[in-house]
Amino acid sequence: MSIKISTISSYSMSIVIVLLMFILLFSSSVSAIEKKNIIIIGDSLSAAHGIPVETSWPQLLQQKLNKYSYAYKVINTSNSGDTSYTAVSRSKTTLTQFKPDICLIAIGANDGLQGLSLKQLKNNLHTLVNLCKQYTHKIILFEMKLPLNYGKAFIERFTNIYHEVAKQLSVKLLPFFMQPFVLDMDMFLNDRIHPAEHAQPVMANIVWEGMEDLIK
Repeated sequence: MSIKISTISSYSMSIVIVLLMFILLFSSSVSAIEKKNIIIIGDSLSAAHGIPVETSWPQLLQQKLNKYSYAYKVINTSNSGDTSYTAVSRSKTTLTQFKPDICLIAIGANDGLQGLSLKQLKNNLHTLVNLCKQYTHKIILFEMKLPLNYGKAFIERFTNIYHEVAKQLSVKLLPFFMQPFVLDMDMFLNDRIHPAEHAQPVMANIVWEGMEDLIK
């Protein structure tokens, strides 16, 4: 009888050891597919200004990533009121913290709206791109545009900065993500500057199409 008990005990112990080994291997494989970070550096156009956060284009982008089983997490550091200067200041910390695999730079609209130095805007965009390059070369610079009442000449000078920076630093330029509805005031909040909730899917789709080749 004692021999039988000893045999069962050894067998049970073997099963336990095998199970523990399986758990350890499974845990290692889970950590190996830990999600990579996508950082969004933006202003109120990306910070869910005046709309529920869950309906904003960054959240819709995360939903698309989840839907297609891409192992990425969207870290939205956008802050309403930010200029390119304040974005540089904050990004020095957030980039170090999150070490992104992809950087989406959607900043500068407030520089134009406030009539700040275009030379400084260009310098700040250069700095932001170079800060991102310390962690990744998967960088998209979002083209920005201004309302028509700012005048054709100033608008062209402002927008051309994004094209110049993208070319000089060899990063991808995303066409203005509000362009499809920019003249349709029904797509904006009452301030006629910030996109409404129902405009967010349009913006999310444009961003998705622009970055899809970076996540495959």
